[in-house]
Amino acid sequence: MSTPKELFNDVKAILAADSVLSGYVSHIYERERDNLDGSKKTVLMLEPSDVVEKSESYPLEATFVLVITGYMFESDPERAVNDGSEKKILDLEQDVKNALRPYYNLNGNCIAFKFASSKFDIKKYSWGNKEKLRRPPVYGVEIYMNIRYAPTFDYPGFGVSAYGFLPYGY
Repeated sequence: MSTPKELFNDVKAILAADSVLSGYVSHIYERERDNLDGSKKTVLMLEPSDVVEKSESYPLEATFVLVITGYMFESDPERAVNDGSEKKILDLEQDVKNALRPYYNLNGNCIAFKFASSKFDIKKYSWGNKEKLRRPPVYGVEIYMNIRYAPTFDYPGFGVSAYGFLPYGY
C-alpha cells in the first residue's frame, strides 16, 4: 500500500543513488524547470503526470504515471546522439531505465512498473533570457513510467485500507 508521494520519493532516491547516473548527471530536480543552468550539462527532472484508479478491481489498484525528463547540453551537434566516447542522450535514456529495473517493485511499494514510452526532442537554445540564445543545443528525453500500486486510503468511520474489507455497496 502506497501513495504517489512515496512512489515519487522512491524513484528519486533510486536514481540519485545510482553510480552510473551520478557519474554524469549534475542534478535531479523535482518538477519541470524552464531556466536550466548551462554549467549543469546533464540534469534529470521528475514530474508527476496522472493517477488513474481502477475502482472495478479488488483489491483496489491505481496507476501513477511519472515523467522522467533528462536534458543534456551538447556543444557538437554532429556527435550529439551517439559518438561512443562519452554519454549522450540515448545513453541517458538507457541508464535511467537500467537504474530502476532492478527495483521492480520499488522496494515493496508497488505491484509493478513499466516504461510506457520514451520521446526525444531538441531545443535549439536554452530557455530564458535572449543572451542565452547562443548556448549549444539542448537534447531531451521524456520517459513515461507507469507504476501500478495498491493505494493507501481510509473510509471515514471504517478504518479500511486497500487490502482490508470494503464497506457494503462499494
